Amino acid sequence: MVVMSLNSLEIEKLLFQPTKNALLLINEKGNIKFSNSRVEHMFLFKRSSIYNRSISSLFSIKQFSVINAYIYRSFNSDKFNINKVYKNLYAKRKDDDIFKIEVSFKLIKYQQQKLLLLKITDLSEDTAFKEKQRMQEHQKRLDFVSNTSHELRAPLTTILSSAEILDKFKGSFGYEDIQTKNINRIKTAVQHLTGVLNDFLKLNKIEDYSEVFVKRLNIKSFCEEVINIIYHAKHKKIYIKYTHKGNEMIQIDEEMLVSVLNNLLNNAVKYANNNTVVYFDTCVCSRFLSVTCKDSGIGIPKKEQNKIFNRYYRASNANAIQGTGLGLSIVKEYLDKIGGEIAVKSQENIGTVFNIKIPLN
Repeated sequence: MVVMSLNSLEIEKLLFQPTKNALLLINEKGNIKFSNSRVEHMFLFKRSSIYNRSISSLFSIKQFSVINAYIYRSFNSDKFNINKVYKNLYAKRKDDDIFKIEVSFKLIKYQQQKLLLLKITDLSEDTAFKEKQRMQEHQKRLDFVSNTSHELRAPLTTILSSAEILDKFKGSFGYEDIQTKNINRIKTAVQHLTGVLNDFLKLNKIEDYSEVFVKRLNIKSFCEEVINIIYHAKHKKIYIKYTHKGNEMIQIDEEMLVSVLNNLLNNAVKYANNNTVVYFDTCVCSRFLSVTCKDSGIGIPKKEQNKIFNRYYRASNANAIQGTGLGLSIVKEYLDKIGGEIAVKSQENIGTVFNIKIPLN
């Protein structure tokens, strides 16, 4: 088997050449030693995060067993066809999306060790695969329309039924409690409708969000006001315990902040169990605003945690609870625009913790 020798400069030239293919150089153990920038685009991993990690993270368990067999044969068998392009393979992106690929292998000698060059071509533009993706997107839209229709229909039904009750008791005396109750139901339903419509408007706004409008505000007072509004709107017995550390006066985009905090806290209250505490903490340090929101609720299934920031996505255990699947995507898209970060830790039937970092520069 022919082994090509390359020095550091030639390796660098290989990895920086323009190509539509992802290039990976791995050792005999299957650990990634070098990669090109196309890897980030194709697999959605930062190159630094996969350095020296097993290539298994880029494939499902079943598919990796096939790839691993090719790797072993490349290093150990003279009969393995190193120049052949191997098709009908599937890789896995960071968000668990499976896509079709083809791979070729080439042995390289670098600094007295053998490395295997994998050239990976994304075939997800393949007609059949593209049609499958199109059908998946179509199903997402159908689910979204169904969820949204329910979100709009429920408060409208409440408004109509309450209005009919008020009309029935119009001009009557001694029914003030019934009238007050139904007026409050209408107000709550209108607030819910307004929230849903605001989410739709925010999606368009985020896409054009190129200029940050910074305002000086007291973060502690601001958060207390947000919590107070949520208290008045909620229908569960949930206590929100809030603490703050660090400076209180900050400069930040108020509209972005209220949207992020509202969505975080509303989700925590919505999915928390009754008679439990939601812990909400803020900290200003090192030119960052850190936010932590912890609930004791239904949690998020582990295999779905990397999908919850996708637009319209709703976890499988949340279907019985009202929602459009937009809240967390709004938070994530806002943070992406300003260089912020969000991380989630969750366990089903135990609860969820969201950690956010917002730059204050």
